[in-house]
Amino acid sequence: MIDIGYVSAVFAKKNESIQCSHLGSIVHKEDLYLIDKEDLRHGKSCLEHQKCVYTIVKSKEEMEVPSLLDSALNWAEKQHISVATPYYVSYLTELAEGADKQYYYEIYLPLEKRGQ
Repeated sequence: MIDIGYVSAVFAKKNESIQCSHLGSIVHKEDLYLIDKEDLRHGKSCLEHQKCVYTIVKSKEEMEVPSLLDSALNWAEKQHISVATPYYVSYLTELAEGADKQYYYEIYLPLEKRGQ
């Protein structure tokens, strides 16, 4: 049983740049997991959110834009925290500010596993 799901952009490194590789889903059940269709079919969760750098960002950009990750990646680097791809940007909500829309996104940067 899935309680609620959100669209999420999945980012990977390609030729030293970060690009959106595909869209997936954030799924809430007992806890928070990121699951794509293939993993959902096989009963696997892709993301242990308690082992991530996590933040919320506000932007006018669509969620497939890699620059949304910049502040979280810079913060992790300054803190000497190693993170590993894929990175995730999940749609949270949007609000109108005057004539503009402001999007709010959750950012998940998985911690690099020891030995990688």
